[in-house]
Amino acid sequence: MPDDAPRDELSWLDYLPELTALVWVVHCGGFSAAARASHVDKSTLSRRVRALEDRLGVRLLDRTTRTVRPTQAGQQLYASCEPHLAAVGHALSATTRDQQTGGTVRVTTLSALVDCVWAPVIGELRETHPDVRIEVHSSTPFERLVDAGYDLALRTGRLPNTQEVARRLATWRYVLVASPELAERLPASARPGQPGQEWLLFNSIPSANRWTFERADETFTAEVTPALVSDEPLLLRRMAIDGFGILPAVPMLVMEDLRQGRLVRVMPEWRVAHTHGVFTALPHRAHTAPAVRTVIDALERRLKHLEPQWAAVSE
Repeated sequence: MPDDAPRDELSWLDYLPELTALVWVVHCGGFSAAARASHVDKSTLSRRVRALEDRLGVRLLDRTTRTVRPTQAGQQLYASCEPHLAAVGHALSATTRDQQTGGTVRVTTLSALVDCVWAPVIGELRETHPDVRIEVHSSTPFERLVDAGYDLALRTGRLPNTQEVARRLATWRYVLVASPELAERLPASARPGQPGQEWLLFNSIPSANRWTFERADETFTAEVTPALVSDEPLLLRRMAIDGFGILPAVPMLVMEDLRQGRLVRVMPEWRVAHTHGVFTALPHRAHTAPAVRTVIDALERRLKHLEPQWAAVSE
Protein backbone atom coordinates (compact mmCIF):
# COMPACT_ATOMS: atom_id res chain seq x y z
CA MET A 1 0.00 0.00 0.00
CA PRO A 2 1.28 3.51 -0.70
CA ASP A 3 2.85 5.40 2.19
CA ASP A 4 0.54 8.36 1.64
CA ALA A 5 -2.69 6.36 1.93
CA PRO A 6 -5.14 7.89 4.44
CA ARG A 7 -4.88 6.42 7.91
CA ASP A 8 -8.49 5.18 7.91
CA GLU A 9 -7.74 2.99 4.89
CA LEU A 10 -5.05 1.17 6.87
CA SER A 11 -6.50 1.19 10.36
CA TRP A 12 -8.26 -2.18 9.91
CA LEU A 13 -4.84 -3.84 10.05
CA ASP A 14 -4.61 -2.84 13.70
CA TYR A 15 -7.83 -4.81 14.35
CA LEU A 16 -6.74 -8.00 12.60
CA PRO A 17 -5.99 -10.20 15.67
CA GLU A 18 -9.24 -9.14 17.32
CA LEU A 19 -11.30 -9.62 14.14
CA THR A 20 -9.79 -13.08 13.66
CA ALA A 21 -10.70 -14.01 17.23
CA LEU A 22 -14.31 -12.87 16.70
CA VAL A 23 -14.60 -14.86 13.46
CA TRP A 24 -13.30 -18.02 15.15
CA VAL A 25 -15.71 -17.69 18.09
CA VAL A 26 -18.77 -17.03 15.95
CA HIS A 27 -17.81 -19.69 13.43
CA CYS A 28 -17.25 -22.33 16.11
CA GLY A 29 -20.15 -21.29 18.34
CA GLY A 30 -18.13 -20.61 21.48
CA PHE A 31 -14.76 -19.87 23.03
CA SER A 32 -13.83 -23.45 23.94
CA ALA A 33 -14.51 -24.80 20.45
CA ALA A 34 -12.74 -21.81 18.89
CA ALA A 35 -9.69 -22.40 21.09
CA ARG A 36 -9.47 -26.03 19.98
CA ALA A 37 -9.86 -25.17 16.30
CA SER A 38 -7.55 -22.16 16.20
CA HIS A 39 -4.90 -23.47 18.65
CA VAL A 40 -5.19 -20.15 20.52
CA ASP A 41 -6.02 -20.42 24.22
CA LYS A 42 -9.49 -19.49 25.40
CA SER A 43 -8.39 -16.57 27.57
CA THR A 44 -6.52 -14.95 24.68
CA LEU A 45 -9.56 -15.23 22.41
CA SER A 46 -11.78 -13.73 25.10
CA ARG A 47 -9.35 -10.89 25.74
CA ARG A 48 -9.14 -10.06 22.04
CA VAL A 49 -12.90 -10.00 21.55
CA ARG A 50 -13.27 -7.76 24.62
CA ALA A 51 -10.61 -5.45 23.22
CA LEU A 52 -12.44 -5.27 19.89
CA GLU A 53 -15.70 -4.41 21.63
CA ASP A 54 -13.95 -1.71 23.66
CA ARG A 55 -12.29 -0.20 20.57
CA LEU A 56 -15.53 -0.17 18.60
CA GLY A 57 -17.74 0.77 21.56
CA VAL A 58 -20.20 -1.95 20.53
CA ARG A 59 -21.20 -5.26 22.14
CA LEU A 60 -20.47 -8.03 19.64
CA LEU A 61 -21.27 -11.15 21.67
CA ASP A 62 -23.98 -12.00 24.19
CA ARG A 63 -22.39 -14.28 26.77
CA THR A 64 -24.14 -16.51 29.27
CA THR A 65 -22.77 -19.32 31.38
CA ARG A 66 -23.83 -21.81 28.70
CA THR A 67 -23.89 -20.00 25.36
CA VAL A 68 -22.13 -17.37 23.32
CA ARG A 69 -24.13 -15.74 20.55
CA PRO A 70 -23.31 -12.83 18.27
CA THR A 71 -25.36 -9.68 18.67
CA GLN A 72 -26.84 -8.12 15.56
CA ALA A 73 -23.74 -5.94 15.24
CA GLY A 74 -21.49 -8.94 15.85
CA GLN A 75 -23.28 -11.00 13.22
CA GLN A 76 -23.04 -8.19 10.67
CA LEU A 77 -19.32 -7.74 11.37
CA TYR A 78 -18.75 -11.51 11.14
CA ALA A 79 -20.64 -11.75 7.83
CA SER A 80 -18.59 -8.90 6.36
CA CYS A 81 -15.17 -10.06 7.57
CA GLU A 82 -15.31 -13.87 7.43
CA PRO A 83 -15.18 -14.24 3.60
CA HIS A 84 -12.14 -11.96 3.37
CA LEU A 85 -10.25 -13.63 6.20
CA ALA A 86 -11.09 -17.03 4.71
CA ALA A 87 -9.76 -15.87 1.33
CA VAL A 88 -6.49 -14.84 2.97
CA GLY A 89 -6.29 -18.26 4.62
CA HIS A 90 -6.89 -20.02 1.30
CA ALA A 91 -4.21 -17.88 -0.37
CA LEU A 92 -1.67 -18.77 2.32
CA SER A 93 -2.54 -22.46 2.12
CA ALA A 94 -2.31 -22.42 -1.66
CA THR A 95 1.11 -20.80 -1.49
CA THR A 96 2.38 -23.48 0.87
CA ARG A 97 0.74 -26.25 -1.16
CA ASP A 98 2.20 -25.02 -4.44
CA GLN A 99 5.66 -24.84 -2.90
CA GLN A 100 5.31 -28.38 -1.61
CA THR A 101 4.11 -29.94 -4.85
CA GLY A 102 5.96 -28.05 -7.56
CA GLY A 103 5.97 -24.81 -9.43
CA THR A 104 8.00 -22.99 -12.06
CA VAL A 105 11.77 -22.65 -11.61
CA ARG A 106 13.44 -19.90 -13.67
CA VAL A 107 17.07 -20.73 -14.36
CA THR A 108 19.93 -19.02 -16.15
CA THR A 109 22.78 -21.03 -17.64
CA LEU A 110 25.53 -21.02 -20.23
CA SER A 111 24.60 -22.29 -23.68
CA ALA A 112 27.43 -24.85 -23.47
CA LEU A 113 25.52 -26.58 -20.65
CA VAL A 114 22.14 -26.74 -22.37
CA ASP A 115 22.54 -29.89 -24.47
CA CYS A 116 24.49 -32.25 -22.23
CA VAL A 117 23.16 -31.10 -18.84
CA TRP A 118 19.79 -29.41 -19.07
CA ALA A 119 18.12 -31.51 -21.77
CA PRO A 120 18.57 -34.78 -19.80
CA VAL A 121 17.65 -33.10 -16.50
CA ILE A 122 14.42 -31.69 -17.91
CA GLY A 123 13.61 -35.07 -19.44
CA GLU A 124 14.13 -36.79 -16.09
CA LEU A 125 12.00 -34.28 -14.18
CA ARG A 126 9.14 -34.57 -16.65
CA GLU A 127 8.98 -38.25 -15.73
CA THR A 128 9.59 -38.03 -11.98
CA HIS A 129 8.24 -34.57 -11.07
CA PRO A 130 5.75 -33.45 -13.73
CA ASP A 131 4.55 -30.67 -11.42
CA VAL A 132 7.97 -28.97 -11.62
CA ARG A 133 8.30 -26.71 -14.66
CA ILE A 134 11.60 -25.21 -15.77
CA GLU A 135 12.24 -22.03 -17.74
CA VAL A 136 15.79 -22.09 -19.11
CA HIS A 137 17.42 -18.81 -20.12
CA SER A 138 20.84 -18.98 -21.74
CA SER A 139 23.16 -16.07 -20.98
CA THR A 140 26.87 -15.34 -20.92
CA PRO A 141 27.18 -12.39 -18.49
CA PHE A 142 26.84 -13.06 -14.78
CA GLU A 143 23.54 -11.40 -13.91
CA ARG A 144 22.48 -10.85 -10.33
CA LEU A 145 19.78 -13.44 -9.78
CA VAL A 146 17.62 -11.18 -7.64
CA ASP A 147 17.72 -8.36 -10.19
CA ALA A 148 16.90 -10.67 -13.11
CA GLY A 149 14.22 -12.67 -11.28
CA TYR A 150 15.96 -16.06 -11.52
CA ASP A 151 15.52 -18.82 -8.94
CA LEU A 152 18.69 -20.70 -9.85
CA ALA A 153 21.84 -20.36 -11.95
CA LEU A 154 24.13 -23.06 -13.29
CA ARG A 155 27.49 -21.43 -13.85
CA THR A 156 31.04 -22.36 -14.61
CA GLY A 157 34.44 -20.74 -14.51
CA ARG A 158 35.38 -18.18 -11.90
CA LEU A 159 32.37 -16.86 -10.05
CA PRO A 160 32.00 -13.10 -9.52
CA ASN A 161 32.10 -11.73 -6.00
CA THR A 162 28.38 -11.55 -5.20
CA GLN A 163 26.15 -12.29 -2.24
CA GLU A 164 24.70 -15.32 -3.96
CA VAL A 165 24.96 -18.78 -2.43
CA ALA A 166 27.14 -20.99 -4.65
CA ARG A 167 27.77 -24.73 -4.46
CA ARG A 168 30.28 -26.65 -6.59
CA LEU A 169 28.81 -29.75 -8.22
CA ALA A 170 31.59 -30.76 -10.63
CA THR A 171 35.07 -29.89 -11.92
CA TRP A 172 36.35 -29.77 -15.49
CA ARG A 173 39.40 -28.78 -17.52
CA TYR A 174 39.67 -27.26 -21.01
CA VAL A 175 40.49 -29.77 -23.76
CA LEU A 176 42.39 -28.80 -26.94
CA VAL A 177 40.46 -29.90 -30.03
CA ALA A 178 40.50 -29.31 -33.76
CA SER A 179 39.12 -30.84 -36.93
CA PRO A 180 40.79 -34.12 -38.05
CA GLU A 181 42.18 -32.34 -41.14
CA LEU A 182 43.83 -29.59 -39.09
CA ALA A 183 45.15 -32.12 -36.57
CA GLU A 184 46.88 -34.05 -39.36
CA ARG A 185 48.78 -30.92 -40.38
CA LEU A 186 50.26 -30.41 -36.90
CA PRO A 187 53.79 -31.79 -36.45
CA ALA A 188 54.11 -34.73 -34.06
CA SER A 189 56.32 -32.60 -31.82
CA ALA A 190 53.93 -29.62 -31.79
CA ARG A 191 53.39 -27.79 -28.55
CA PRO A 192 50.74 -25.16 -27.81
CA GLY A 193 51.46 -21.61 -28.95
CA GLN A 194 54.02 -22.35 -31.66
CA PRO A 195 54.14 -20.08 -34.74
CA GLY A 196 51.64 -20.95 -37.44
CA GLN A 197 48.94 -22.14 -35.04
CA GLU A 198 45.62 -20.27 -35.07
CA TRP A 199 43.25 -20.48 -32.14
CA LEU A 200 39.54 -19.99 -31.52
CA LEU A 201 39.11 -18.11 -28.27
CA PHE A 202 36.28 -17.34 -25.91
CA ASN A 203 36.54 -13.63 -25.14
CA SER A 204 34.77 -13.82 -21.77
CA ILE A 205 37.94 -15.41 -20.36
CA PRO A 206 40.39 -12.91 -18.80
CA SER A 207 43.61 -12.81 -20.91
CA ALA A 208 41.93 -15.10 -23.42
CA ASN A 209 45.08 -15.46 -25.55
CA ARG A 210 47.38 -16.39 -22.66
CA TRP A 211 47.36 -20.01 -21.49
CA THR A 212 49.40 -22.16 -19.14
CA PHE A 213 50.04 -25.79 -20.09
CA GLU A 214 51.64 -28.72 -18.31
CA ARG A 215 52.92 -32.24 -18.84
CA ALA A 216 54.68 -34.42 -16.29
CA ASP A 217 56.92 -31.96 -14.39
CA GLU A 218 57.02 -29.32 -17.11
CA THR A 219 54.87 -26.19 -17.15
CA PHE A 220 54.95 -23.22 -19.49
CA THR A 221 52.82 -20.23 -20.46
CA ALA A 222 52.17 -19.28 -24.09
CA GLU A 223 50.44 -16.46 -25.91
CA VAL A 224 48.43 -17.92 -28.76
CA THR A 225 47.35 -16.29 -32.03
CA PRO A 226 43.58 -15.95 -32.42
CA ALA A 227 41.85 -16.77 -35.68
CA LEU A 228 38.51 -15.82 -34.09
CA VAL A 229 37.45 -14.37 -30.76
CA SER A 230 33.79 -14.66 -29.73
CA ASP A 231 31.53 -14.86 -26.70
CA GLU A 232 29.36 -17.49 -28.42
CA PRO A 233 30.64 -21.01 -27.69
CA LEU A 234 28.48 -22.66 -30.35
CA LEU A 235 30.06 -20.47 -33.03
CA LEU A 236 33.55 -21.38 -31.83
CA ARG A 237 32.62 -25.07 -31.91
CA ARG A 238 31.28 -24.76 -35.45
CA MET A 239 34.42 -23.00 -36.61
CA ALA A 240 36.59 -25.69 -35.05
CA ILE A 241 34.64 -28.42 -36.85
CA ASP A 242 35.13 -26.50 -40.10
CA GLY A 243 38.89 -26.44 -39.55
CA PHE A 244 39.48 -22.77 -38.78
CA GLY A 245 41.67 -23.29 -35.71
CA ILE A 246 42.49 -24.98 -32.42
CA LEU A 247 39.77 -24.63 -29.80
CA PRO A 248 40.39 -24.79 -26.04
CA ALA A 249 36.93 -26.24 -25.46
CA VAL A 250 34.82 -26.85 -22.43
CA PRO A 251 34.39 -30.65 -22.60
CA MET A 252 30.61 -30.52 -22.23
CA LEU A 253 30.44 -28.60 -25.51
CA VAL A 254 32.41 -31.09 -27.64
CA MET A 255 31.87 -34.53 -26.08
CA GLU A 256 29.57 -35.72 -28.83
CA ASP A 257 31.81 -34.24 -31.53
CA LEU A 258 34.75 -36.21 -30.13
CA ARG A 259 32.68 -39.40 -30.07
CA GLN A 260 31.53 -38.87 -33.65
CA GLY A 261 35.00 -37.89 -34.91
CA ARG A 262 33.99 -34.40 -36.00
CA LEU A 263 36.68 -33.12 -33.63
CA VAL A 264 39.82 -34.77 -32.23
CA ARG A 265 42.19 -33.94 -29.41
CA VAL A 266 45.39 -32.22 -30.45
CA MET A 267 48.72 -32.17 -28.59
CA PRO A 268 47.20 -34.59 -26.04
CA GLU A 269 50.43 -34.86 -24.03
CA TRP A 270 49.84 -31.27 -22.96
CA ARG A 271 46.93 -30.27 -20.78
CA VAL A 272 45.64 -26.89 -19.64
CA ALA A 273 47.08 -26.32 -16.19
CA HIS A 274 44.00 -25.04 -14.39
CA THR A 275 40.57 -26.48 -13.68
CA HIS A 276 37.14 -24.91 -13.31
CA GLY A 277 34.02 -25.75 -11.36
CA VAL A 278 30.37 -26.07 -12.27
CA PHE A 279 28.32 -24.31 -9.63
CA THR A 280 24.72 -23.83 -8.71
CA ALA A 281 23.98 -20.34 -7.43
CA LEU A 282 20.93 -19.26 -5.45
CA PRO A 283 19.79 -15.70 -4.78
CA HIS A 284 19.22 -16.37 -1.06
CA ARG A 285 20.45 -18.80 1.56
CA ALA A 286 17.09 -19.25 3.29
CA HIS A 287 13.68 -20.50 2.13
CA THR A 288 14.75 -22.34 -1.00
CA ALA A 289 11.58 -23.61 -2.64
CA PRO A 290 11.16 -27.41 -2.77
CA ALA A 291 10.89 -27.24 -6.57
CA VAL A 292 14.29 -25.53 -6.74
CA ARG A 293 15.80 -28.19 -4.48
CA THR A 294 14.33 -30.87 -6.74
CA VAL A 295 16.04 -29.30 -9.76
CA ILE A 296 19.36 -29.02 -7.91
CA ASP A 297 19.19 -32.70 -6.92
CA ALA A 298 18.63 -33.67 -10.55
CA LEU A 299 21.54 -31.47 -11.65
CA GLU A 300 23.80 -33.08 -9.07
CA ARG A 301 22.95 -36.58 -10.34
CA ARG A 302 23.59 -35.56 -13.93
CA LEU A 303 26.90 -33.86 -13.22
CA LYS A 304 28.17 -36.82 -11.18
CA HIS A 305 27.53 -38.91 -14.28
CA LEU A 306 29.27 -36.47 -16.62
CA GLU A 307 32.31 -35.48 -14.56
CA PRO A 308 34.30 -38.72 -15.18
CA GLN A 309 33.62 -38.42 -18.91
CA TRP A 310 34.95 -34.85 -18.96
CA ALA A 311 38.06 -35.94 -17.10
CA ALA A 312 38.66 -38.79 -19.54
CA VAL A 313 39.02 -36.42 -22.51
CA SER A 314 40.99 -33.64 -20.83
CA GLU A 315 43.44 -35.30 -18.44
